[in-house]
Amino acid sequence: MEMWHILHATAPAVDGPWTEDEASILDVVKGPHVAAPGVIYDPEEKCFHMFIQREFLALGGTIEHLASVDGAHFKFINTSLFSLPGTDEAGI
Repeated sequence: MEMWHILHATAPAVDGPWTEDEASILDVVKGPHVAAPGVIYDPEEKCFHMFIQREFLALGGTIEHLASVDGAHFKFINTSLFSLPGTDEAGI
């Protein structure tokens, strides 16, 4: 079975230097095809928000929203997007 892994790296500035870290822990969101994370930091909330895809080009795929105060442990917030049920459309 194909299993995807997500790189987690940190840097003091956008242009680096970058250091590869242990993978972040994602509460609730698990599976072999969890991929394409997008992370933003809200300085007012002092919180990281991650949007991550579960199942790429497969029926029933979703985009999950998680949040973290440390960037390493993300808690599930909600399902933000999902493929349209009852159709043959797998894209989100």
